[in-house]
Amino acid sequence: MSRLGLWPGLALSVGAGALVALQSRYNGELGSELGSSYVAALISCCVGIGVLLVLTLSSRRATAGLGAAVTMLRRRGVPLWALSGGFAGAFLVLAQSAAVRSLGASLFAVGSVAGQTLTGLVLDRFGLGTGTRVPIRPLRALGAALAVVAVLVAGLGVHAVASVSWLVILPLLAGAGTGWQAAVNGRLRQATGSTLIATLLNFSVGLAALILTAVVAVLLTGMPTTWPANPLAYLGGAAGVAYVLLVTFVVRATGVLLLGLSTVAGQLLASVVLDAFLPLGPRPDASVLIGILLSLAAVVVAATPGHGVTAASRPRLPRPR
Repeated sequence: MSRLGLWPGLALSVGAGALVALQSRYNGELGSELGSSYVAALISCCVGIGVLLVLTLSSRRATAGLGAAVTMLRRRGVPLWALSGGFAGAFLVLAQSAAVRSLGASLFAVGSVAGQTLTGLVLDRFGLGTGTRVPIRPLRALGAALAVVAVLVAGLGVHAVASVSWLVILPLLAGAGTGWQAAVNGRLRQATGSTLIATLLNFSVGLAALILTAVVAVLLTGMPTTWPANPLAYLGGAAGVAYVLLVTFVVRATGVLLLGLSTVAGQLLASVVLDAFLPLGPRPDASVLIGILLSLAAVVVAATPGHGVTAASRPRLPRPR
């Protein structure tokens, strides 16, 4: 069980959010250059799986843990729904590859806030991420409301109005999936006893889903004819691995809602920096910057002492046999 405190957990969550912005930037470039978001998402996931396999095989403990996890799955020692976070991760990568070029990393990040925030409130209420039911108290609700207001304000920018289309639905759904992914991965980590193994299982499920969608896409439209010359465009999967490792580790310290809010803050800040200096889509304007400040305020309000998940409040859940 992690003894990580609330505020260190929030600091790590902000860093995880910055990794999501980096992942979005790289996956967006890969999808744009290939002309196929499905193939780009598959490549990104394959890179992530490769990184995870290297980490796993370089550790005897992790290798033994992988064998134990496979045995546990065969014996149904962990519910199958706990593996569904992989589908959410696959959809996030697919949405990044398809939408970041048109929306920009900043608007994509802002669009995912609503899904993350509302999903976090519900999941914390039922204790799906932490093992502890966290009631929707006034300050938590206010923090979530501020995050939603940040979405609305950031969406009022001139470039946002010109870019709003059905593509905005993708980051909204991806944000909701991110909250669910963090919750079920926290349970998967508890069941396997390893953040690394839980992340590898998560990526494996996502890989299976992306292989299926990429095969269908290639059969319908053919293989990409151009490939990115920039090697950094292929690193989205590595950033995704680092993100999942971090959020799987800290979710029991922060709860799903605070995890979502703090990763959003880091994602927004990093997205603005990337859009300003390494633009792939529209550059952020003043409304996006105001939205970032509101998101940061939402994190502080929702993280007020007494509204997080502390070590003393975490139940000692039995490990599956």
